Amino acid sequence: LPAVLPNIVTAMRQMLAMAWTYLVIAEIVASTTGIGAMMVRARRFLHTDEILAGIIVIGALGLLFDMAFAVLHRRLFPYLQEAR
Repeated sequence: LPAVLPNIVTAMRQMLAMAWTYLVIAEIVASTTGIGAMMVRARRFLHTDEILAGIIVIGALGLLFDMAFAVLHRRLFPYLQEAR
C-alpha cells in the first residue's frame, strides 16, 4: 500500500477535475440555485458580467482544489520530488 499511495493521490487529483466538470454541468442543467443556475438566469437576460463572474468563480474553485491536491501530494511524498 505505501508504494501505490502516491499514484492513488494522483488519480484522486485527476478524478476531482473530472468530477468538478460533471458537477458544474449537472448544476447548470438541473439546479435552481447555485452558480450554474445564476449563470442560466443571467444568460436569459443577457447579463454577461454575471456569466463571466460565474465562469471565473468556477475556474478559481477548480484551480484551488487542484492546487490543494498538489500541495498535499508534495507534503505527503517529498521523496518523489525531483532534485532542482
